[in-house]
Amino acid sequence: MQHLQHGRYQLGLRGLPLALIGVMLALLLWKSTLNVFSMIGLVMLMGLVTKNAILLVDFANQARKTGATVADALLEAGLTRMRPIVMTTAAMVFGMLPLPLPLPLPLALRRR
Repeated sequence: MQHLQHGRYQLGLRGLPLALIGVMLALLLWKSTLNVFSMIGLVMLMGLVTKNAILLVDFANQARKTGATVADALLEAGLTRMRPIVMTTAAMVFGMLPLPLPLPLPLALRRR
């Protein structure tokens, strides 16, 4: 995490409070509690938001080094990195999807 120590990617960490607000609003909307399963989802979401932000900022910084303007670098980073971001997000969502569903194994875990 050497690049985080130098402050180059602090923009990625600024999205974490917004993710936390979204989680709390979703819990209120579904009238759910902050339990172990929602905390696991929160940790996963925080990691995903940070990873995506670091990828976008790093790609934009590389484009800036080649001489692109800030707007062009951000547009190129967003267009180029959109597919990998959507794919990793979808993989995480589908991987975590069995937890809130009333399937036999997660239901057994909730009763303990």
